[in-house]
Amino acid sequence: MNQERPVGIDRRIRHEWLEYTASLVMAGNSKEDIAAALQEKLKDVLSGGGDSGRGCREKTITVLMRVWANTPTRLSPFKNAGLQILGRTPVDEHLAIHWSALMATYPFWRDVAEITGRLLGLQGTASVSQVLRRIKETYGERQTVSRSCQRALRSFVDWGVLTDTDVKGVYHLGQRTRITDPELSAWILEAMLLSGASSGTLSEVRASPALFSLDISVLKPSDVERNSRLEMIRHGLDYELVKLK
Repeated sequence: MNQERPVGIDRRIRHEWLEYTASLVMAGNSKEDIAAALQEKLKDVLSGGGDSGRGCREKTITVLMRVWANTPTRLSPFKNAGLQILGRTPVDEHLAIHWSALMATYPFWRDVAEITGRLLGLQGTASVSQVLRRIKETYGERQTVSRSCQRALRSFVDWGVLTDTDVKGVYHLGQRTRITDPELSAWILEAMLLSGASSGTLSEVRASPALFSLDISVLKPSDVERNSRLEMIRHGLDYELVKLK
């Protein structure tokens, strides 16, 4: 357990906010104009900061900007490729793009998703208490961890990838998106590598429980090799290691 491991994201993030942010970036707006547009967009939804400091709206905008507008330098090539894919991809697959971009930018999102996906695979449901117990084993017993985990799970419900059951705090699998675009599938795999380990076998990464809301099973080695930021290393007939260049 590493109690100093950063969480980074402690906001409830809606899919449509990321969609709006990405559209502003693709339209060529400056970071300042994007931040102002988000302030206007969210002013009736989230509270702003006062004399006491930054409010919920400002913190949420920080997350949205970091994913698509104010991206860390190391993620810029990944983000730019994602925006190109977003611009030509049907709207019903945009959720997969925003999900993956969040994973790459905020590994905490990926970790909560991975625990949730593993529980869904084992027992068909996932509860807040189960996910919290496991996430604290990695991030520690901090109040921030509990709050952030619960907000991530509620975000999953907002996105439709989890659904509430009759028992409060217990969730079923919601919608699952099958990805058939090879370039998008390879980009999602890249997001997985950026969010955690820098390498893994193709079968391991493709079947990660963190992708419980997505199906990239059609992804082939040749699709991975067309992504210039990834490298495929073959050992024998069945062992295909994928890593970041």
